[in-house]
Amino acid sequence: MSVCCICLEKCSTRLQCGTCTSYIHPKCFGKYVTHSTDNELHVIGDRVVMSLPLYVECPMCRGPIYNLKPVTRSDTKSARIMCLLIAFYDSLQLSFEIVDRDAWRSVIDVILYMIKSNISLIQDDHQFRDVVLDYLVYLRDVECMSSVTQYIELFHSN
Repeated sequence: MSVCCICLEKCSTRLQCGTCTSYIHPKCFGKYVTHSTDNELHVIGDRVVMSLPLYVECPMCRGPIYNLKPVTRSDTKSARIMCLLIAFYDSLQLSFEIVDRDAWRSVIDVILYMIKSNISLIQDDHQFRDVVLDYLVYLRDVECMSSVTQYIELFHSN
């Protein structure tokens, strides 16, 4: 029986490295892959680009291992929040620039739909949540839009 190259305990499971014949526990490999495959988020102009690694290096020989975990929704959560944040701020800026009341109302409707459709993402980012709540309170109190109260209650019910 061989030794796991990460925890150095006895192991009979071979790693799927094409270069060496390392042994590693599946649990140890899972932890290694999780900590070795961080996603990177980049904002380039008006686009959000997320780069994901295609492989992880073998802990023994540093050769490529292409057997990685699949990309899940939780892996892309930060990118989805960033896209929503950019869209919200663009709409917010547009709402303050518009003079025509009908066009302004259309932009507000888009913002409210965006908030309602993505309430769980907004709830997960506390700073973003606070900005959205402040804006909703502004719409209710300053712009006299009592219909916004139902959107404010969405945040208090979750």
